[in-house]
Amino acid sequence: MGLNLDAIRARLNQMSGNRTKRIKIVDDKQYRFRIIAFPDNDGQPFKERLVYSIGREWNLLAPGQFGRPDPIKDLTDQLRSRDGKSEVQAQEDWQLAKGLFPKVKHHAIVIDRDNEDAGPQIWTFTQSVAKRLYNIFLDEEYGDITDIDRGTDIKVKRTKADNGFREYAIDPARRDSPLHRDADVVDKWTSNPPDIDSMYKEKSFDELESILRAFLEGDDADTGSSMGIERGGSSTSTSSATQEESSSSEATTSFDDIDDAFSELMGDD
Repeated sequence: MGLNLDAIRARLNQMSGNRTKRIKIVDDKQYRFRIIAFPDNDGQPFKERLVYSIGREWNLLAPGQFGRPDPIKDLTDQLRSRDGKSEVQAQEDWQLAKGLFPKVKHHAIVIDRDNEDAGPQIWTFTQSVAKRLYNIFLDEEYGDITDIDRGTDIKVKRTKADNGFREYAIDPARRDSPLHRDADVVDKWTSNPPDIDSMYKEKSFDELESILRAFLEGDDADTGSSMGIERGGSSTSTSSATQEESSSSEATTSFDDIDDAFSELMGDD
């Protein structure tokens, strides 16, 4: 078997301290981002990952999204089945299953115009923010906002509402602009995209099974809600929008059905 050079490079970066840089959004601050499309991503500007949070273990990549065996999905499939169960038992199993469903996290590579020296960073956001950004992509007035020569920056501002939820205002800039006027800088920014998977924990089947067993047996106290429910929807407007998210979870969207989560991510009909 040949060596996996990408895995070796990722491990070397981790050992060298070159971890993926992430944008930390601060409330009431106006940001101006330029989105850089992920290469080799089937023409999609963003990448999504399904992530489990179980007890004290957070940010666990769901192996089922990569076509690998997944003990947590196996359990939730059993819990969702109503075969041979009373109505009370079926409802109890469903509630347990909902607490184990993965969440989808959306990621974009961005350049923070106020901090370009930081280079490409990862912005993680909710489903409603993703929908707003897709609406901008579909607006013929702007087209491909990630275009290197004539793309469009986006203005982002997050505020905290009185109800405790955070709202996003996202608008494209009025004029297009190059990613950068220096071709060498453009090449540097686009030739080595950040590795989003390095932000999460990737466990083996046996490790996930052990984490799940400890949680179910009460050996791993739950330190927070695993539901991460997102409220509000996306605006159909293509000029401005306000997005809402739970103040306890900056970048998660939960699914009521695990098959919906995997289908959403894998593009199943």
